Amino acid sequence: MTKWKCVICARKMETDVKPSLIERLCADCNVSHWTKVVDIYRTGDVERLAEAEVKLRAAQKALKKSREVIQ
Repeated sequence: MTKWKCVICARKMETDVKPSLIERLCADCNVSHWTKVVDIYRTGDVERLAEAEVKLRAAQKALKKSREVIQ
């Protein structure tokens, strides 16, 4: 297991492979990030909005899964 920190909240994380610097977000920060991106694209590019919504749903599923593992 490789240890790393979330670039936003500095929460310590462990994964098999260390993600690239731009992808080092904990589950909570990842959902927050993609929620903001979706809000930005709501008034603009439809293709990017659809892509951001897919990534937001994936981030929400990952957050739900990580909370189930903790409890």
